[in-house]
Amino acid sequence: MTIRIFGWIGGGMALVYNIPQLYRNYKRKTCDDISQTSLCLRVISYVLYIIHGWLIEDPPLLWMTLGGMIQIIIIWVQIIMYHGKCHKTETVVMPQTSIDPIETVTV
Repeated sequence: MTIRIFGWIGGGMALVYNIPQLYRNYKRKTCDDISQTSLCLRVISYVLYIIHGWLIEDPPLLWMTLGGMIQIIIIWVQIIMYHGKCHKTETVVMPQTSIDPIETVTV
C-alpha cells in the first residue's frame, strides 16, 4: 500500500501537464498547432496502460491513465469545436510590387 503512494503522486503530477494546453486552446479558440498523430499515439498508449493497470490491479496506474485519456478526449472535442475558427482574413497593405496595393491575405 505505501508503495502505491508514489503511483498516486506521479500520476497526479502527470495529469497536470495537459491543463495548460486545454486552457490555451480554450482562450485562443483554436487548436491548429496540435498534432493529431501525436494525439492518436497518446490514446493508443493510454488504452494499453489502462488495460495493463487493470490486469495487474494497480489503481494508481489505472485511474491516472484514465484521467489522462479523458484530457486527450477533451482536446479532441476542442479541435472539433474550433475547427472552422483557425483561419482569419485580414486586409494588409502590401508593397507597390503588385497592381493593387491592398490585398486580402489569409493568415
